[in-house]
This record gives sequence, structure tokens and C-alpha cells, in this order.
Amino acid sequence: VANNVTISGITGNGQFGDIGGAVGCSSGNVDNVTVKNCTVSSDKEAGGIAGVSGGKIENCTVENTNISANAAFSTYGFNGGDVGGIVGMTSQLVDNCTLLNSNVTSNKEAGGIAGVTNGDITNCSVDGSSITVTIPDGANRGNGGDAGGIVGASAQKVEDCTVTNSTITSNKLAGGIVGAGRMGYTTLNNLTVENNTVEYGNEEEGTGKY
Repeated sequence: VANNVTISGITGNGQFGDIGGAVGCSSGNVDNVTVKNCTVSSDKEAGGIAGVSGGKIENCTVENTNISANAAFSTYGFNGGDVGGIVGMTSQLVDNCTLLNSNVTSNKEAGGIAGVTNGDITNCSVDGSSITVTIPDGANRGNGGDAGGIVGASAQKVEDCTVTNSTITSNKLAGGIVGAGRMGYTTLNNLTVENNTVEYGNEEEGTGKY
């Protein structure tokens, strides 16, 4: 879908839809795309490269960019709100992607690389960035609230990834690599987490380096 592209200096607002710095919602592969100095915001899913992806994302960089979503919610759950420095929500591989000096913000799920994934994340790095989740009053706290240096919520493998010089904050769960994983499915291998600040809520769900 997108290959060998550089995007700089745009502002995108995906009201009522998924938005990314390069593509909103895609089932194709994305390779070697760079997004710099942009603002990407949505009330659904948002990502520095793609809002929602059903294809592989490889060799991409997002730098000096603000990515955010403010999803509608109720006591039953959220309608969107997955935000990632690279992709908001994906079911496929994300490999060799980088987030630099950027801000990722959501009222549901946020990750430096992916907000929510059912695919593997490998060989990715996050540096000098802020990942923040704030669940609003009145929302269903059992359906969201996870902030991770690499991924907010993951059901698959995170391997050979690095998070440095970043701040990961949530008023529920936060982790240097993964905000929330799925027991028996999420695997973590060969990870580096250095010089980060991880802050989390007081609900006793916990937090950790990974």
C-alpha cells in the first residue's frame, strides 16, 4: 500500500474514523515510510504510520510527531481509542520500526509502537518519547487503561526491542515494554529498557519493567 515514502509537516484529524500519518485503515503491507513533524488525532484508532493495519509494517520511522485519540466511552466500554507511535491496532507483524521524540496519548490504550496487537513486534525501538493513557471518570476500567513503551496491550511476541529515555504513564496499568499481556500467549524476549520513567495508577493491578 505504501512504500518508500516520507511525510512531513502535516496535521490529520480523523473524526469518526481511523487515521495514520500515512494510511488510515489498510489490509496491505507498509514498508520504509517516514513521518516527521506531524500531528495525527482521531476519535477512533490512531497511529504514526497507520490507524488500523491488517498487513505487515516494516522499516518505518516516526519522529517529532504527536499522535492521539479521544474515543467515545460508556460504562460498557470504548468505541476506539487504540493509539500507537507506529500503528493504533494491528493483527500482523511490526518489524524494525522506530519512534523518536514523539508523544502518544489516549483515553484507552497506548504504546510506543502499537496500541493493541495480535501480531508480533520485533526489532523495534522507542527513544525520547511520552506514552500516556488517562481513563476518564465514568468509563469501564476493565476495558482499557494500558500504557506500554512498546505496546499497550499485546497477545503475541515482543522480541529484540528497546525503550530508552521515555515516560510511560497510565492511571491504571503501565510497563516499560507492555502495559498488559495475555497470560500464556504474550512472550517477551531480548528486551532493553533504560532511563525511563514508568508511572501507574493505584488500583493494585501493578506495573513492571516489562
